[in-house]
Amino acid sequence: MRWFFNALRRTWSIAKKEFVHIWMDPGALFLVVAAPAVLLTLLAYIFTFDAGDSDIAVVDMDQTPQSSEYVRWLTADGHITVTASPRSYDEAVRLLENGRVNSALVIPPGFGAALSGGGLAYVHNIVDGVDAGAARQVMGAVETRTHLFAAEMGVGGAPPIDVRARVWFNENLSSQHSMVPGLMALVLILPGMAVALGVTREKETGTLEQLVTTPVLGSDVLLGKIFVYVSLGVLSALIALGVSRLWFGVPFRGSLLLYILATAAYLLACMGFSLIVAHFARSQQTAMVIILLMLFMPGFLMSGLSDPVDPSNFGSWLFAQFLPTTHYIYISRAIALKGLPITAYLFDYGVLLVMGILSVAVAVTLFEKKLG
Repeated sequence: MRWFFNALRRTWSIAKKEFVHIWMDPGALFLVVAAPAVLLTLLAYIFTFDAGDSDIAVVDMDQTPQSSEYVRWLTADGHITVTASPRSYDEAVRLLENGRVNSALVIPPGFGAALSGGGLAYVHNIVDGVDAGAARQVMGAVETRTHLFAAEMGVGGAPPIDVRARVWFNENLSSQHSMVPGLMALVLILPGMAVALGVTREKETGTLEQLVTTPVLGSDVLLGKIFVYVSLGVLSALIALGVSRLWFGVPFRGSLLLYILATAAYLLACMGFSLIVAHFARSQQTAMVIILLMLFMPGFLMSGLSDPVDPSNFGSWLFAQFLPTTHYIYISRAIALKGLPITAYLFDYGVLLVMGILSVAVAVTLFEKKLG
């Protein structure tokens, strides 16, 4: 029996050593203890197929009981919400350009008279095609509810309301045209990951220890690395932009300079976070997994890439606002597909700058030139 207790004692010694190792490594502790719960939460979001909601603006130029009843039918089940009632066509256009509504429904004068007289009434549904999935959803929802409204009126034959839909910014509702500018946010996480892997690699090989004997400050080391990686990241973004334009045929209607500035701010935010991770991670593998788990996966699932961020769910909306990918996806689509000026996304650009400056400041504060 002595051999059994000796083996048990040796096994227990290894177990204690491994426990201490994980406990002293925050990155490994996170991966072992917290990562499954985080991953479960994110996957629960992506595999939930509830019907989405659509926000529309209604320009009621008719102002009759028939037009009011028609709008009431559109919003009866709660999946279509009238978030704005602009008084003119131009106001509705500005709402579409700023991405505040999925579509603008224009009810022209004579709508009620045409229905009362048994004639054919027209409505115009101007749809924001930047998000192809949301555009198809709102078009189908308006068509379906319009037919239900016509059936309720008891009119036989063809529906007495003709919905004339027009798609802006992505006329063919190409999924690639809406997805590729958004996917730029995900692929540009890789330069941010690279700077973290570079720092952890130097920690593993002991290269950083050689800096102890030099007059170089820790802030100099990090800021120098950030400058190089941001510059190369912008270059990689331009290459990817050329691929999206020449290979996929995605239009680019905005200012290239504004796009470069927004990309630099986004890279700064990603790299600041990655450097904070690199400070706590003991290995390249740990840093890589944490960055993928905290930046890439939430960016893919919860930042409005495939489905718009739902403001009615305050928890998920608030979490999305803390993701740099949420803001860059909006900016990328606004510049590439809509060609909007900087005033249209100044808030998102400012958020990325603040994220980048604060995270880099924290990383510089945490960085210790002397290891061990």
